[in-house]
Order: sequence, then structure tokens, then C-alpha cells
Amino acid sequence: MHSHSIGVYSVYRDFFDVYLMVGLGLLGFFLNRFGFGVAPAVIGLILGSVAETNLRRGLQVFDGDWTPFFTRPVSVALLLLAVVFLVMSLRSSWKSAPSS
Repeated sequence: MHSHSIGVYSVYRDFFDVYLMVGLGLLGFFLNRFGFGVAPAVIGLILGSVAETNLRRGLQVFDGDWTPFFTRPVSVALLLLAVVFLVMSLRSSWKSAPSS
């Protein structure tokens, strides 16, 4: 066992934490190896729980109705902005990809 494994194990004395550390380390290795950024994955892990909590809160406010997420002006503007940034990102990656 390496010192990192001992540190992870010593917090809750559970081997699941060690397995989780090894699994996430391998995931990070392969993301890095195949050219994916590790930073977006970390940001996604951090913000994912926040987004889930707020989605649940919004569904409670609207009694489980999804339509306000797509019909309110602020929601529509944010969704359109997300789509524009996604298209721009995909377009730039297609342009920079080597043609065969």
C-alpha cells in the first residue's frame, strides 16, 4: 500500500474508499491518455450534486412539471446559450481534427 492509500483508508477505515481512489485514479489516467481534460470531469463531479439538488427543488416548486424549464424566458435563454456554446465547441474541434 502506498502512503495515499493509507491516508484514504485511515479517514473512515473502509476499503471502499481505497477502491474508489484506485478507480478514479484509473479514470483520470485514461481521460488524460485519450486527450480528455481532467478539469471538466472534476468540475462536473463537483457541480453535478448542486445541479441535481436545484433540479429537484425546481421540480418541487412546479409540482413535477418540466415545462417551466423550457418555457420561462430565463430558462430558454440559458438553454440557448448552452446550445450555442456546445455547437461552437464541436465546430472548432471538427475544424482542428486532421482530415484523412
